[in-house]
Amino acid sequence: ADLATGEIASLLKSATEDDESESTITSLSAPPVVGMHRRAQSRCQYFGVAALLMLGLWAGCQRSHPTPAVQPKEGNLFTEQVAMGCRHVACIGTSITKGNVSILHGGVAANNPYPNVLQDLLGSDFCVHNLGIPDRTALKETNTPFLQTAAWQQVKTMAPDIVILQFGSRDTAENSFSHDFRFDYGVMISTLKALRSRPLVYIMAVPPIYLGSAAKQGRMHTAYGMPIEKVNRLLHGPLQAIARENGIAPPISVFTAFHAKCPVFNLRCGLMSADGVHPNDKGHKVIGRLVDIAIKGDDRCWAPASERWPCPSAALDIDQAQ
Repeated sequence: ADLATGEIASLLKSATEDDESESTITSLSAPPVVGMHRRAQSRCQYFGVAALLMLGLWAGCQRSHPTPAVQPKEGNLFTEQVAMGCRHVACIGTSITKGNVSILHGGVAANNPYPNVLQDLLGSDFCVHNLGIPDRTALKETNTPFLQTAAWQQVKTMAPDIVILQFGSRDTAENSFSHDFRFDYGVMISTLKALRSRPLVYIMAVPPIYLGSAAKQGRMHTAYGMPIEKVNRLLHGPLQAIARENGIAPPISVFTAFHAKCPVFNLRCGLMSADGVHPNDKGHKVIGRLVDIAIKGDDRCWAPASERWPCPSAALDIDQAQ
């Protein structure tokens, strides 16, 4: 606005000097009527320049205020959303990201998934999109790769500013997990980082599997076909390596936060739904806040243990989430 005001003043001064010069010339060389006509024409040009510049300044100021964000659309991005002035956050993942999924023996895991929580925390300068699709993998050579979904194509078309990825639990059930997971997840990350928007990409450490309808006492080997031991004990190493190999922040510490509140896996956890696999609304509230912390640049929660400061309890608010 200051630059535009200076330009207006300079052009107005120039127009005034031209007007005075023109007036002097016409008063010496032209009949009075012709001189009056030329002076009137110059004044019209002067006011026209001023009006156009003020209109441009007003339009620039209008553009500096983002359009209010729309509510998240699950797996359905609209052209008008992409054209809006908000920063787009794509939450990509499986049933944990989708949140409001049916669970074993009836009911819904959560009514307010973490992308909704994140939208409220980030405010109207951001548009958060829930692109969670149940039973999908980062692995490419499976029956259900996320890369073969319409949502993946939508993400590439939208070119978001920030991407949150949540994969791993479902991948552990595949025979190719040990050999291909790190590479295939890395390809997904590299593809996203190369989009024209050059988004910030984060990966999420998935929550543990606890006792529940999908993992019953005495039979805690698998839950929905996922090997519980791999999810709870062996997934952390590959996720850390994937983040390091692809030059992104360490995984958002969802697993650590849940484990801190519920350290015993073969008991029920108050952050999980009845199946013990999918977070409930309290759990999604914690996840949303952790992702919000990541986006806003506070890395205390996922720093190496030797360097970690205490996570801000007011930000995570795990106890109050109960």
